[in-house]
This record gives sequence, structure tokens and C-alpha cells, in this order.
Amino acid sequence: MAINKGNGGLQFIKNTAIFFVGNVLSKLISFILLPMYTTVIPTEQMGIYDVSITLTTMLLSVCYFEIWSAVLRYLYDGKNERDKNRVLKSGFQIFFISSILFAVICSIVCVVMNYQYVPLIVGYGIAYGASSLLTFVARGLGQNKEFSISGVLNTLIQLSLNVVLLTIFKVDYSALYMSYIVGTMCQTVYLIMCTDLPKRLRAQTNQELTREMLKYALPLCLNTVAYWVLNSSNRLVYNALYGNAASGIYSIGNRFGSIIALATTCFTYAWQDLAFTSATSSPKEASALYTKACNKYQQFLTVATTLILPFIKIAFPFLIKGDYASADEIIPTFIIVAVISGYSAFIGNVFYAIKDTKIISISTIVAAITNLIICYPLIKTMGAFGTNLAIIIAFVVNIGIRAIILKRKIGFLICAKDLSVSVVWIILSSAVYANAGILMNIGSFVISAILALLLFKSDLVSILKSLRIAKR
Repeated sequence: MAINKGNGGLQFIKNTAIFFVGNVLSKLISFILLPMYTTVIPTEQMGIYDVSITLTTMLLSVCYFEIWSAVLRYLYDGKNERDKNRVLKSGFQIFFISSILFAVICSIVCVVMNYQYVPLIVGYGIAYGASSLLTFVARGLGQNKEFSISGVLNTLIQLSLNVVLLTIFKVDYSALYMSYIVGTMCQTVYLIMCTDLPKRLRAQTNQELTREMLKYALPLCLNTVAYWVLNSSNRLVYNALYGNAASGIYSIGNRFGSIIALATTCFTYAWQDLAFTSATSSPKEASALYTKACNKYQQFLTVATTLILPFIKIAFPFLIKGDYASADEIIPTFIIVAVISGYSAFIGNVFYAIKDTKIISISTIVAAITNLIICYPLIKTMGAFGTNLAIIIAFVVNIGIRAIILKRKIGFLICAKDLSVSVVWIILSSAVYANAGILMNIGSFVISAILALLLFKSDLVSILKSLRIAKR
């Protein structure tokens, strides 16, 4: 992306590469294990696991107040080590109280739902929260490489444990909880050592700062809950209508959407670094940067979608076995959900940068209400396809609200011409995926690759020039 603010564009590219290694490249290895998952774990057990994690994610949203985002934002504002240590002290005070609250509420919900592995589900949630906080702390302290290494460490441990537990010891789906907890806690311990956290937490407590961070985080908490309703609650409706086996198949299809989601995450992390540090620029410079970055990101998502769909078409029969094979029919909708969700988050980070988190919550709440209104009839009549279609429509509402507000605040603009091209391009690629064979999909990949090179020609030239200058 040729977005320059001093060396901001080059730094953005370097950070994206680091986050790719830690957050994307390592997790792509998990797709190698899909044949094992779909062979060893019955669809009904996979459905139970998926729904339990969906509920856990909702409780995490309520109990933890999205405190890791507040910690990250205030770490960027810290002028010196003393300021940053105080931010960490306040953040961890909130985190520990939230963990106790989560453990109690999650245990009650699991008992009510009659889940078999209550301690493991609670442990999963706390491990998730600890990992989220520590990875954001590492990024806020500028330790992006350590963040990347921790992601690789986590993934390798999880994958190894999954193989051992599922194939050698013949453990049931509880192996998925166990491997996640162990891998994620190892990542957390590694980051605690890298960030010298025990020493930093000796800082004096600043109650005013704690209250300020809570005030910042509370709207994000509402936003995260609304986001869960927008992006995940449909799984519960689908499960109620079609059962655990259908939910298990749906969850495997969703893993393919996570390919795009992982890519969008690494760009979003790098974008947070650039957007937050650019928030101190003049309004005119910041507006130009945000507009250009979001339009470029839209183009990136389009290209990623049109390239990944043919690849999935070819790889799917080798990765997915048995009863899970029917997930192939709705793969494009999972990809589109991930794309539109990623773009929404990308725009949302502009609001984080200008410290106007209330708008994020309002736009997400409106979109969540939209989803609640339309999800049941769509799921009832269209099944899994309707589940994703409801989410797509709701995210369109979400993005529309954010774009309109940003236009009024900072002059932000979405290029209608580029957007139209992206929509048509994705629809055509999805149609080829759904209705054509492997040869046609290979042709679709080649055409999309050529168009992508033409689209990003000037950006690639700018990147190469920046890299040459940086070497001098």
C-alpha cells in the first residue's frame, strides 16, 4: 500500500509482514489438520464445541470490557516508561477483576446449558483473555517481533497437542479445549517474560487513569457484545433450528472464512499502529491518510477474495472428509462475511484513533438489531446460506453508518467506482466457484492475478522505491 506519511507506509508494510508471520502464516498450518479433524471428530461433537465457544466469546465481551484495546490505545499515548507502566497497572487491575467475574458467570451458564467440560470451557475463556491482553501489551510496547514469535509458539504447541491427544490417546473433542489452553498460556508466559511485566506492574496505582480507561473501554464493551450479536449469534439460531451436526459442518465451513479473517487481522494490527500514531497529525493529513488507506484496503480485500476462492475449490476435497463435505456449497458466503467484517473493523479503527468510540458502538448496535430482525426468517428459509446472508446485510448497514459519520467528521470518502468494481469482481468469482469445475477456477485465479498486478502496479513500484531508499 502506497500510503506515505514520512516512512509510515514502509513501517506499515514491515509491521504487516511481522504480524503475518505471527498471526497468519503460523495459523495456516492448522489447515493441514483439517483432514484429521473431519475424520476423527463427529459432526455433532464439533457442533457442541463450536456453540460452546460462541457462548464463551459473548461472555468474554461482557466481562472483560475489551480492556486490551484500551490498554493498547493508552500505551501509545504514554510519553515515557513511567506513564506506560501506570497504564499496565490499571489495565491488569481491571483484567483480574474481570477474570473472576467471567469465571463465575461462565460456570453458571455452562451448568445451565448442561455442558460436559465446564472447567475446560472456563479455562478456555480465561486463556483467551490473558492472551488478548498480553499480545496487545507487546504491541503497545513496540515488541512486534516478540508478538509474532509468541503466535508461532502458540500454534505449534496447539497443533502438536491436537495430534497427540486426538490420534494417539483417542481423546474426544475436549482435546480442542485442552490444546488451546496450553498453547495460549505458553504464549502468555513467553510475553510476560519478554515485556518484563512483573517489574512494570510495580508502578503506583493511578485511580484516575483506571477510571479514564474504563470510561474509554465501556463503549467498546457494548460494541463487542453488539458485534457478537452481529457476527456470531446466528450460529445459535442455526443450531436451534438444525441441530449440533449441522452446526459442526457450519463451523468447518467457517474455518475457510478465517483464512481471510487472519489476513485482515494482520493488516488491521499494522493499521492500528499507523492510525494511532497519525492521530496527532493535522486533521487534513489524517483525513487523507484514512481515506486512502481504507480505499486501498478495500482493493486488497477484493483481490484476496478472488484469489483465495479458486485455491479453496482445488484444495477442499483434500482437506475435508466425510460428512463435512457439504460445507463446500457455502464457502463463498463465509469468505464474503470475513471480508466485509474485516473492512468494517478497518474503518472502525479510525474512530479508535480519534477517540470517538461511541460511534463504533452505535453503528454496531444498529447493525446487530438489523441482524436480529432478519436472521430467523433467512435461516429458516435458506439454512446456512441464510445465516451468512443476514450477517452480510447487517455489516453493509454497519459500514454505511460509519462511512457517513466519518465523512461529516473528517471528510472521509469511499470511492463508489472502486466499490462497484469490487462487488462485481467478487460476485463473478463466487459464481465461478459455485458453478464451474477446477479448470475454470484455475482460469479465474490467473485472470484475477493479472488484474491484481495491474491494480497495484503503482503501489508495488512505490514500495520497491521505499525499500531501496531504506537500504541506503
